[in-house]
Amino acid sequence: MPRGRMLDKRISESKKLALVSDKAKVVYFMLLPHLDKYGGFKAVPELIRWTCMPNLDYTYKDVEKCLGELDKAKLIILHNSNGDIYLHYIKFRDFQTNKAESEGKTDIPVPSTELLRTYYEPTTNLLRTQVEGKVEGKGEGKEIEPFLKHSLETWNKLCDEHSTLTKIRSITPTRKTHLKERYKNKDFVDNWLNILEGIKTTPFLLGKNDRNWSVCFDFITKNDDNYQKILEGKYKNKGDDNVRKYRA
Repeated sequence: MPRGRMLDKRISESKKLALVSDKAKVVYFMLLPHLDKYGGFKAVPELIRWTCMPNLDYTYKDVEKCLGELDKAKLIILHNSNGDIYLHYIKFRDFQTNKAESEGKTDIPVPSTELLRTYYEPTTNLLRTQVEGKVEGKGEGKEIEPFLKHSLETWNKLCDEHSTLTKIRSITPTRKTHLKERYKNKDFVDNWLNILEGIKTTPFLLGKNDRNWSVCFDFITKNDDNYQKILEGKYKNKGDDNVRKYRA
């Protein structure tokens, strides 16, 4: 797949794009460079959030809502193939100068001819079904990989800013098991950057105590309680005698 996609200047005159919110416009443009040669991508909010817009303050619900807007405005088609939900940019090939044949194979299915002909019947409810985990086996496979990478990179970046924290070299099998469990909790994933921000502003977690104890990656991801305490500010203004109590 090429490093980018063509964006025709006529997009600024698009009446369809004018119908959607600014947030939906951002999702539309951020997805564009990641589309396959026919304009397709997996319509998985988690995957889109961490792959296409890792540094933007969007939640899964935000992405889901934006996809619904784009679907309703007929800018994209949401379609189901063997139980998986995909998106397809309408008239994508009309604006690309390179030939599809020059690119490698893709595993993203295209909508049926009938669906393309009529554009689509609204299928936003299919997206809702997948987000809520009602499609068996979804949400625990490849979709988690972008988050695993993102969590490692953002944690190590925090460690670069605060020398008392310890970097991690990899997502070990144990860490992956813990993260898979936390990944099922949308509150954890949506607030991951807020958790790191909470650590930044809490001296106790940065080793400001007589035992030089500092919070670690495994402490945050071990269970659903530790990260909640960070978000709730329960470690702020803690005395040194409480360090043992809050060890992982």
